[in-house]
Amino acid sequence: MKNKKTVITITSIVAVLLVIIGVTYAYWLVTKTQTNQNIISSGCLDISLSGEKNDIELTDQFPMSDEDGMKLTPYEFTVTNNCNTSVDYQVNLESIGDSNNAIKASAIKVALNDEIKRLRQGGNVATTLSEAYESNRILFGTLAGSSEETEEDTVTYELRIWIDANAPISEQNKTFRSKISVTIGQGIFNPYKEGTLAYDILSNYGGEEAYSSVNTYWTMENIENAPTENVSVPDATDLWFSDEYIFDVNTGMYKLSGELMKATMIECRGTEGLCKKYSLLSTDENSESYKLFEVTEYIGDFVVKAKVAKSKNEESSVISTTESGLYKTADELGDTYYFRGDIKNNYVKFGTWGNEATAVRLYALSNNTYTEFGSMLECEMRRAQYSESQDYDYECRTENYTPEEAGEDMYWRIVRINGDGSIRLIYDGTSPVENDVSHKDYIKTDGFSYYEGMGLVSASKYAVVFNNQTVSGRTKGLLDLWYEDNLKNDYAKYIADSVFCSNSSKLNSRFDGNYDNDDRLYESPIISCSNKDDRYTMNTNIGNGLLTNPVGLLSVDEFVLSSYNQTKDFISNSEFWLMTPLSNSVVYLSTGADDNYYPHNIRPVINLKADVKFRGEGTIDSPYEIVIQ
Repeated sequence: MKNKKTVITITSIVAVLLVIIGVTYAYWLVTKTQTNQNIISSGCLDISLSGEKNDIELTDQFPMSDEDGMKLTPYEFTVTNNCNTSVDYQVNLESIGDSNNAIKASAIKVALNDEIKRLRQGGNVATTLSEAYESNRILFGTLAGSSEETEEDTVTYELRIWIDANAPISEQNKTFRSKISVTIGQGIFNPYKEGTLAYDILSNYGGEEAYSSVNTYWTMENIENAPTENVSVPDATDLWFSDEYIFDVNTGMYKLSGELMKATMIECRGTEGLCKKYSLLSTDENSESYKLFEVTEYIGDFVVKAKVAKSKNEESSVISTTESGLYKTADELGDTYYFRGDIKNNYVKFGTWGNEATAVRLYALSNNTYTEFGSMLECEMRRAQYSESQDYDYECRTENYTPEEAGEDMYWRIVRINGDGSIRLIYDGTSPVENDVSHKDYIKTDGFSYYEGMGLVSASKYAVVFNNQTVSGRTKGLLDLWYEDNLKNDYAKYIADSVFCSNSSKLNSRFDGNYDNDDRLYESPIISCSNKDDRYTMNTNIGNGLLTNPVGLLSVDEFVLSSYNQTKDFISNSEFWLMTPLSNSVVYLSTGADDNYYPHNIRPVINLKADVKFRGEGTIDSPYEIVIQ
């Protein structure tokens, strides 16, 4: 019975449901499901929700400013801790109903008391309701114990919700329905409480006023004022045109709408007035793009003059600055804080190289030379290809060897605090080194396998299948082998399963079908990862579940935001692979090159859990050192 009671005590307790909220672009409906108070208790976890006042009931609502939103009559509720000990809790808004016809969370504004934020900014958390397709955290909180002589065991909130003034027209006639939930118990942890590593990092910058805050939603460029460019187009390929388009502020994508027509440029040139006004220059009628084209003149074969409107991200103002520091934005998990420029207090000591490493090697038996692969499956696939095309014999072997770093400590640099409070690190060698000093900051040198596809793991439609099994690329396999040899056994409990984002699904409008990530490299990087298929994770709650181990690479957006246009930075001491695809499934390099056969360095990226114990100050002389227990 004692063991059973312990299990019950540490189980997450969810107190729900205050209210059902329905929102449409032109209509807002709220239906209460319960009144008075809800009490769920188990052992020493006991909270109550009460004092519900002022049901929200609004009709004919349209996007409004924050100023107007704060004038709305708030919905009030009270959270009380009935335990003798303090408890952490979080308030969530869980989205329910038809997700395909729902207003996106990034187009909804919420204000709990006086704090205004986009609903998406609070970050995705696990849902607690069977009918919920998404849950966004509104806030963390801590309530004192009821036996203490304080009133801090009870807190009353005023909740306001409205449609953001910047919500795109594509959200019109959609509905947002949700339920409020308050969760306490296991897994509820505020990473910014005093004593956490995230708190210490932020404290080094003097708190909230010391770092720049930037928005992460996209704005569209007005096509009427867009510059005119000479654009190369396919002459005899069917493209799609329309007189209408929509813009998605959440993704920065233009899309044709209304009545679409299909025509070639030859047909458009030969028949006056045939083609409609706008195009994405795409062969796909459902295509989305960062660019919108309005053809104004046909110059000749394969060339037109066109107004070209590009979507703009409000982080562009940060990209133009050369000031080093800590910046705040939002990712898919909540507020995130990233380092930029000549940073000198983000050193971390964590982990030790193992004395024995594993290698999968393809030997050419004629001269006993070998190439390393990430798995035996991939090696056998290559062996079959080589043996079929060449008059040589090959053999795959799994071998153990002693790495040159055996027994050495590992040092890392903090890239950012993720939205869930975990700390993103990039490997930086076996000793702390000053910025802009060349050193071995990588684990291996390798060329990406061409069939790697997007991100770290090939999605099913791009994967290579060998012997009825899906083969992901060599770099991913090498990362997994390294993690299993060096971190998995002794250090895995300190490493979080957080999101690695490829943003690989955003195909451009060009007729060659390549990946259009050039704009994010030079103009509009964005850390948030709106497409769940692009979120590489082990679990499937917040990501795609395609990772074997919680290790990855930097995205192009993280690289750009951290170090682009800087005279000095803490990241780019060598040419190394990033995980964002460019053209023809090739992954970006730190140099911006796209030769996937030319070997470049592999620098692992991991995420420390938010509650790791640490000592030190983050400097080169006193790095943060993770306490191993």
